[in-house]
Amino acid sequence: MVAKEVNRIRSRLRHAAEQPAELVREYPVSSLLLVFGVGLGIGVLVGQACAGPLLSMAYHEPTTTERLSRQAYDALSSVLPASVAARFHS
Repeated sequence: MVAKEVNRIRSRLRHAAEQPAELVREYPVSSLLLVFGVGLGIGVLVGQACAGPLLSMAYHEPTTTERLSRQAYDALSSVLPASVAARFHS
């Protein structure tokens, strides 16, 4: 009785293991694209998970050019009409 059940389970497992192989043989390009997409998605998720803490630790010190452009923008935005100031990016 137990031997029959074990054989039945083995048969079902063997059939379940052969099914994906048959699908890959029938649709090789689709299978390749599917695996590529899954790998790309996992790679993006892992990359975001790893880079998130690193990016939050990094502090961007403004360069001299950035500080001067910010000062010039602030000085000009206070004296320019609103219609002209709206064309500048903050």
